[in-house]
Amino acid sequence: MVNKKLQENIFNAVDEQLSNGNPIEVGETYNRLQREGYSKLEAKKMIGSCLLTGIANVMQGKEVFDNDAYIAKLKKLPDYYYELMEDTDEDESDVLYENDDIYVNDDEFLADKVRQEPVRSEKIGRNEPCLCGSGKKYKKCCGA
Repeated sequence: MVNKKLQENIFNAVDEQLSNGNPIEVGETYNRLQREGYSKLEAKKMIGSCLLTGIANVMQGKEVFDNDAYIAKLKKLPDYYYELMEDTDEDESDVLYENDDIYVNDDEFLADKVRQEPVRSEKIGRNEPCLCGSGKKYKKCCGA
């Protein structure tokens, strides 16, 4: 499932780390990946995958965010990114980038998020009172 808000937040976090220079390894990795021929977007995706796997571990209750592990993953890029993509399939993965989108397995990664039921509307009869509260029949008010 595409989660555009998550994608936006991860890229914003990477951008903030780049602009703040904290951790410094993010900027070093970003520049190194570009020197190796990767685009800015590809470099951010790879850095974002390292960040997101750390966040996923925190959300699943496995650990607190491990900055040292995050930096170690950054230093392994791009190999870490490709290993991550090889070892995952769409059904089991926590994170999968494809066509500039971030896919997440919502059942595992966002387990605590409350899902809203879709709104189901019942058909309003034309002779029933209008839902706006005017006291008029629906056909003479909002249904006109």
